[in-house]
Amino acid sequence: MRIRLIFLLILFLGVAACALPHPSGRDVIHEVTDKDTLYTIARKYGLAPDHIMWANHVSHKYPPRVGDKLIIPLRRIPPSPPPGGSGIVLNLPERVLYLFKQGAMTKFYGVAIGEDIYPTPSGQFRIMAKEKNPTWEPPKWLELKPIPPGPENPLGDRWIQITPNMVGIHGTNNPDSIGEVASLGCVRLYPEAIHHLYDQVGVGTPVTIIYEQVRMGQEADGTLVWSVFPDPYHKWAGPFQAQQGLALARAEGQDIVMTDFEVEERLTEARGLIHPVFGQPVTLLTEDGEVKNAAFLKPTGNWLDASVLEARGYKLSTDAKAKVVKVEAPAGKILVVKPEKTPLNPSKVPAGQGSAPFHVDGHRWRGKVWIPFPLSLDYFGIRYEWDKKSSTLKLL
Repeated sequence: MRIRLIFLLILFLGVAACALPHPSGRDVIHEVTDKDTLYTIARKYGLAPDHIMWANHVSHKYPPRVGDKLIIPLRRIPPSPPPGGSGIVLNLPERVLYLFKQGAMTKFYGVAIGEDIYPTPSGQFRIMAKEKNPTWEPPKWLELKPIPPGPENPLGDRWIQITPNMVGIHGTNNPDSIGEVASLGCVRLYPEAIHHLYDQVGVGTPVTIIYEQVRMGQEADGTLVWSVFPDPYHKWAGPFQAQQGLALARAEGQDIVMTDFEVEERLTEARGLIHPVFGQPVTLLTEDGEVKNAAFLKPTGNWLDASVLEARGYKLSTDAKAKVVKVEAPAGKILVVKPEKTPLNPSKVPAGQGSAPFHVDGHRWRGKVWIPFPLSLDYFGIRYEWDKKSSTLKLL
């Protein structure tokens, strides 16, 4: 037990020593045309089809239709730079290879990685050799003849070796495989991507291969965000990595509490998009326009920033002794909110509630009190439209 505690302390201190990264880039919207496929859309943006499918809940079996508007997830939380600040970082669950120069991420590429029975290794490596128009020397156990340069060569026309046992980064004669868990351990890039990468790196360049299923970051305004990726090699590292990130966030002053239940529920949405850790944002529309970061969906329910009602003339007061917050309507109805670590979020106002104070569980986060909706809106008689499918709440 003592050894385990020491290990966790060292791990925590090591995590706390690193600042949370800021997201970079921006997602764009692509409207599907009759000439588009998942493959052509992904390749246009340098991503894998998997990235498009994760972000938009589409698949090869259920592809997008003409006119659909797809999220292209170009916004990324970059990983830590490689030793020395320049080089390559590959995140296996993300299926993305990052190029760094002097501590800054300058480019990223969608990749294919090794099958789960031939996994791409994690660790610290360096580029050992580079070769144009390589000959593929298949492993002896495949009992295949070497394949010379040309259209049949599975390495494409660029080879970058990173381990003594011939694991490398290379092109491919099967670009449709980018994004998949498909190779014998090597890393595949689109032909145009490997050409660009090949010209940017030299022998000796550091290569760091990581397995980050959860990446934590922080927006410029202090909002804690993360992105979650699938678990290709079934390592079940996600919950532990999420708690690591939360520990770092608390060490940097973030007021964040999440139960193991909430963490594991959120990890089921491995879509690769960047979301606030508190929950998935809801588009909140009022008569004054859209209000940012004022409503969220969580595993524990739907939550609305109580100050939204304060702006509509409701009174908020805190009873420190009872550890509750009261939200009072101009007409006199009172909602008594008790912030809980794991709140309950009932869906309906109890029959016969009338005008008596209504007691509910709530959240306290980032110095604000969050109340359940549409329950609270129903209690106060506030007219609204709630479109669960598009996550849009409109207060009328």
